[in-house]
Order: sequence, then structure tokens, then C-alpha cells
Amino acid sequence: MEASHLKLFLSGVEHEDTLGVRGVRLAFEYQDRSAESLALMKKAAEAGVEVILISGAKYGRPSGDLDEFCEFLEEYSPLFTLVSNLTVAGDAEESSANLLRLRERGFVVVPEFRVGDRLPYLLAMSTEPLVILGGLSDHSGSKKDERRWLAACFRALPGVALHGSGVSRGKPMSRFPWASLDSGDWIGATGWQKVLRSKNRKFVTATKKRVVSDPILASAVLGRTPYQNGRVDKTAAAVRSAESLVEWVEEMNRRRSP
Repeated sequence: MEASHLKLFLSGVEHEDTLGVRGVRLAFEYQDRSAESLALMKKAAEAGVEVILISGAKYGRPSGDLDEFCEFLEEYSPLFTLVSNLTVAGDAEESSANLLRLRERGFVVVPEFRVGDRLPYLLAMSTEPLVILGGLSDHSGSKKDERRWLAACFRALPGVALHGSGVSRGKPMSRFPWASLDSGDWIGATGWQKVLRSKNRKFVTATKKRVVSDPILASAVLGRTPYQNGRVDKTAAAVRSAESLVEWVEEMNRRRSP
């Protein structure tokens, strides 16, 4: 499918100041729900920030009870513009069953195809308007394997909008015509990423002593990580990181424009 207007949703947001960043969008992980994160999501929605709900499924961790998920959706679904299926990592059959059960109960949920799931489950989603590609944060293969898997998914669903969950590497983010992405890795950059200089959108880091072009790793592009009393000011760093990623998405969309 042709590239559309890209949206990037940031998960793992902890600082309320981030909600004030122009154009920021947030992703809330159901598996990592807490009273604090729910309160922040409510504030985001009230402030007009777009928020989506992703499963946050990971290998070795229970996905949760379907009835509890339904109760959660009954109370909180108005906050979200997209709701992921209750996905079971490593069990595509159970994930498919959850999708049917949720839709039978009247919930509008988006299916997720994960790394390791068999191809027939992906092909069964060819009539969906939107599909989530997930499991990349658990993927232990090479970068080349990851790109091959993504390319195969895009070929299998040529007319379907695709959302990449946990897509945090620069090349997969920019090379494929995503409808949207979510990433939690951006927040880690605010604690250690100190940008020394930038040139032609390449960033030299103090920690790695190397040039990186990845927008997540270089998400502190607006300046050196802010310090206060000798320590990283994580709130200010999170705001700067979010601002730079919003700018990266805007640039990507300008490139996509005919």
C-alpha cells in the first residue's frame, strides 16, 4: 500500500509535562497498567492528546483474563482511538479466539500479528482495515531477519493499513509505509543519551562515541541532556525527546507528501 500520513505514539510516558508537547501522541500498554499511568492517560485524553491502547503482550507473561479486559474496556475505551486485541504471545490461535469473543461482545478491537505466528493467521487478516504487527521488542533475531519479516507482512497485506508496535529502529521506521507506530524505547534515551553535535541529521553520542541516525536513539537532538544538581533532569529530558520525535515524524510526512 502507499505511504500515508504517519503517526508515532510514545509509550512509557511518566511525566505530565510531556502532554504539553505539540503534536505528541501516546500509547498505553494494557499489561503495564497502574493507577498512575491510568491517571496520566485520562489527563492526556482530557487535554486532547490522541491515545491508543496496545496489548503489551510479552513471552513468559500472562496476557490477562478476557472478562477483566472487557471490564477495563467498558470503563476506559472512550479514552482510546485504537484498541488492540487481547493478544497472547506465542499463541496465535488463542489470540484469534480472543478477537472473536471481544467482537461478539460488541468491542471494536484491532487484530495483532506477532513475530513467530504462522502465515495463515496473517492472511486471515487481509480483509481488516488495520492490523498491528507486534512482538518486535521480543525478537532475538538479526536486524536483517526483522526487515525480511516486515517486508513479508507488507507483501501479504497490500491493501491493509499497518501499525508497528515496538518498532524502534530507524531503518524499519522509515523504510516501510506504516500507518502508525508505537515505541517505548524513546524514554530510555532521555536518561543516557547526550548529543555532542549533529550534522546532516546524524548524531554523535557521548556514550557510544559513534554516529547514529536512528530517531529513537538520537531523540535528545534538541540539545544536551539537561542536568540539574549534577543529575539528569528526566522531566525536561522527556519533553525534549518527545519534541524531537514529533519533529522527525513531521519531516517523514513531508517526504511522503507528493
